[in-house]
Amino acid sequence: MNVQVVNLGEVITNENESIRGHGTFQKDGNLVSSVAGIVHRVNKLVSVKPLRSRYHPEVGDVVVGRITEVLRNNWKVDIGARHDAFLGLSAIILPGGVQRRRTSTDEMNMRNFYKEDELISAEIQKINYETFKISLHTRSFKYGKLSDGQFVTVPPMLIKRSKSHYLVLPNGVLLILGCNGFIWLSIPEESELKIKKISNWFISTTTELQELEDEINENSNKSIKDKNMDLETNNFDFYKKKEKMITKEQRLEICRVRNAILALSNSFLPIYPTSIMLVCKKSIEENINPKEMIKQKNMIILTSEVKELIK
Repeated sequence: MNVQVVNLGEVITNENESIRGHGTFQKDGNLVSSVAGIVHRVNKLVSVKPLRSRYHPEVGDVVVGRITEVLRNNWKVDIGARHDAFLGLSAIILPGGVQRRRTSTDEMNMRNFYKEDELISAEIQKINYETFKISLHTRSFKYGKLSDGQFVTVPPMLIKRSKSHYLVLPNGVLLILGCNGFIWLSIPEESELKIKKISNWFISTTTELQELEDEINENSNKSIKDKNMDLETNNFDFYKKKEKMITKEQRLEICRVRNAILALSNSFLPIYPTSIMLVCKKSIEENINPKEMIKQKNMIILTSEVKELIK
């Protein structure tokens, strides 16, 4: 499949039958690109997807965001889009899992749930294209406040949508791949440590790698079910910040995954569980320490298998 890459102001086609899409405009009978990016054709519709742009939200996307303001009955959240998102008070789980209408008392205690500058994971529930309002929700235990971890930012167009964006990798690192290019790395909680341990980075074939990724998705879903069981028994301490004891070895593993993501981003390669695992696997095979992974010569070596995979 041939990929057409165009620069700003470059003529895409002079066919009169072509229909102008996003990222294009008409000039002197030619269809011209208004952004630098990749040309997409759907029948006669021609559009250009920019190589670098702000996040374009879609309903159902998993995102990582930062609370920027506490309003009357919702929180304003920066998700890296052109407009801020809003997390409503009615879109969160109340302590104890109580199902009831939110009251003025809940509004007064909003900072006990989330406050300014805190990181959260959420899902896009609704987008109003007339008012450009983006609504989030955290009505699942896999979403909520994030603490004691590493925050990584990459261009959002590099994040590849997959079955699960909430993963526990083979080295025990919790990975939340935000579709908005915001990524969170941490150590799983106790309920997530009870799941089946995946300990093998070394995969010989793409099929085995896909099987491992499916296993990670399955086990991650099990950990979410364990948390939902805690809700039924009212063992709900979700909004209180718990300090995790992170060992030196665990910090090194977080650093390994973080630098693997940066290596992929530097090479402008797609970021998803398979590509991250390939880079981590290569770093172990080549005996490259986590702190050495972001050297230019090492990044070329580490991303070689990913480049072969996407050819």
